[in-house]
Amino acid sequence: LGIDDEIVGSSFTDSGPTSSDKYVYADYFDIMTEDRRIGNAATEVNVDTASNLMTKYGVTAYIYSSSSTTLSNLELVEGAGLDCVQLPDGMSDIDEFNCAVLLLAFLFDTDGKGYMDTAVEYVEWMNAYWKEFQERLSAVYEGEIEQRSGAASSMSIYVSVKGSSNTDIIEQAGLSCPVSNTESSGTTLTYVGGTDTWLNNLDLDYLIILKGSTSGWSWFDEKYDSGDLPTSPNSSSYQYHMNNFSSLQCYKEGNVFIVSSMMPGPLKSAIIAQYVYPELFEDGWAESFVSEYYQKYWGF
Repeated sequence: LGIDDEIVGSSFTDSGPTSSDKYVYADYFDIMTEDRRIGNAATEVNVDTASNLMTKYGVTAYIYSSSSTTLSNLELVEGAGLDCVQLPDGMSDIDEFNCAVLLLAFLFDTDGKGYMDTAVEYVEWMNAYWKEFQERLSAVYEGEIEQRSGAASSMSIYVSVKGSSNTDIIEQAGLSCPVSNTESSGTTLTYVGGTDTWLNNLDLDYLIILKGSTSGWSWFDEKYDSGDLPTSPNSSSYQYHMNNFSSLQCYKEGNVFIVSSMMPGPLKSAIIAQYVYPELFEDGWAESFVSEYYQKYWGF
């Protein structure tokens, strides 16, 4: 949206400034310093640092992830004079995604800065993409072609259940998910292969692994040949993750694959659908939208 200059501090982990974050989020790397570090995660704010930034830059809001439920020191932060705004970070649903974009623009669009104009264009672009996407998937929803089943995993031996954001993403890609949670109120179940056959018994057509950066590599490092970047993608880590599911029939048939989690949910769904329903999407269809999105709104 172009609000880069409005952001003067951030929460990040110790590995953040030395990982690929500084390439992916180059516009923000100058604020990833100790004097502007307001916490290690979205769940707690260092009030002393926040107060310093409020005095120096006139900060009035802390924007954080809705997946963090709430700040552990919410009352203290609000008492210091900060408005705390939660945004849906997974944003698998197109309407939720658009609402988050419009809310951000509304919050920052003071003194005729034009952020709302950008946001409206942004939402119109996303809606046009989504309309074409749904038109192509209509053959699945209307029963013209058989719907395929699938499950999602984000790390190690964990499989997402219905109602989780990862399952929402694959269901939006036209997959049906038979994984339900009967053990707890959590969003995942564990699967250890071998004699643990519950996942095998579901006879999935596909397993989709949604994965972020690993050991300093991220999927859209266009500068990857630069000498100062991490040496190589940690492919062994990705393969290790996939190998956890090697006893599944869909794995043996080549229908377990990794999709980056480092893009908006609606675009993740398009990538997945393109590979699950190749008869509905020509090769490269989803990638063309991903490329246009990042060129148009991220500048690379």
